[in-house]
Amino acid sequence: MRRNPLAIGLTIIAALWMLNCGAIIKQDVQRRNHEQQSEVEDADRARRSTYLDRHQDDLPWEVRDAIRQGKVLVGMSEGDVLASLGDPEDERTIETRSGRQELWIYEDDDLLNYMGYDSVRVMFDERWTVIEVEIEWED
Repeated sequence: MRRNPLAIGLTIIAALWMLNCGAIIKQDVQRRNHEQQSEVEDADRARRSTYLDRHQDDLPWEVRDAIRQGKVLVGMSEGDVLASLGDPEDERTIETRSGRQELWIYEDDDLLNYMGYDSVRVMFDERWTVIEVEIEWED
């Protein structure tokens, strides 16, 4: 059976065109993801900066530094955590022998992924002071 050179040529051209379209689509997706990541980073930076400007004189340097980096330390207040990580995806109240505790859970967040975290869990005591921080790192 003889193959038609025109059909072979058109098949090769179509395959190359499809490969090129795939590369263009992949570049476009990567560009959009980068733009979205930049927007998230800018919003997080602005939230932290605003909080730090308002509280520059009443925060210890360790807390200011942690907020700037998007981290949470034991001893931080509720406001410090909100400034550092934003609103949690989930909140739970836990009754213990020592009283009521609040658990904030951060998961599947662009900021967390950017920082290499898979999830962050923050436990507060009844005075809304951080008593425990649990971080799961991305694999």
